[in-house]
Amino acid sequence: EGELEGADRSGANGNYSHFGELKRRFTWNHAGTVLHDVYWEVMGGNGDVQQGPEIAKAIDESFGSFDAWKTDFKAASMSAKLSGWGILLFDQLYSERLINVTVDEHQYGAIWGGIPLVPCDVFEHAYYHKDGPGRPVYIDNFIANLHWGRINDRYKKFVRR
Repeated sequence: EGELEGADRSGANGNYSHFGELKRRFTWNHAGTVLHDVYWEVMGGNGDVQQGPEIAKAIDESFGSFDAWKTDFKAASMSAKLSGWGILLFDQLYSERLINVTVDEHQYGAIWGGIPLVPCDVFEHAYYHKDGPGRPVYIDNFIANLHWGRINDRYKKFVRR
């Protein structure tokens, strides 16, 4: 951020400019920080969604059932490129419902006004050393270790019902 504050803005353009590159790096770093912070916050549980009654109800309303959410979430996580995320988010700005999205890198595919509730890091560094090319196994293990009480608290912080 320090370099960005003092950057020359006069040469900014859509092809290449030092200022533009600094702005792109800022959004990459900011999004990555947010997603990693939430990622670590929501892990460490036993995967029991009933420990989060409000989020469990919202998942049922948005996806029909927890199993349907899990299937869609896993598919969203599998669909990210080699560097990306599968994210359950709360669309606070537009629809006020839960949505699973596929985000490549940290920012491509993000939804404006979407609050990340469950971000699954599927960059290869997150799973390759332990599971090799076994991304599906990693995602299943991730879901099984979610702390739904913390996810529920995060959801309640942003929902306006």
